[in-house]
Amino acid sequence: MQDARFGNLINLFMNIAVGIALGITGQIINGAFSIMGFLQGLVLSIAIGFFIGTWIPLNAISKKCAGFLKIKEGIGEYVVSCVVMAVIMVTLICLGCTFVQAGAMFLFVFMKLFLPFVIVCIFTLLIVTVPIGILVQKIMKK
Repeated sequence: MQDARFGNLINLFMNIAVGIALGITGQIINGAFSIMGFLQGLVLSIAIGFFIGTWIPLNAISKKCAGFLKIKEGIGEYVVSCVVMAVIMVTLICLGCTFVQAGAMFLFVFMKLFLPFVIVCIFTLLIVTVPIGILVQKIMKK
């Protein structure tokens, strides 16, 4: 039970970080900053991301991808894990947020124009934040 609560805590932490990054990135893409738009996107992305992180086994998927690519544990597996999380989480979170905020007809426009930029931004964020989660996990297990 302790591991499940810890996993939920890490999931929440990561989704807050991703939500903030997506909110800032969204404001940059819009060309203007709106605190209400930022907060709406933040809350929505945290909710969608927490649901996704709870129900989609991203860790198992990333390990299978690393195994498929014949990458052993270490930095290579870590980079593959970050890429998998960035692509799956960010794509689904952005699709959900775009659908709720702008409607279905903007989904394809978003996918074509902005998703690659957003995935690069979130991949950069994950490279920085995942080690923090790993460090916290090691501290909690002591």
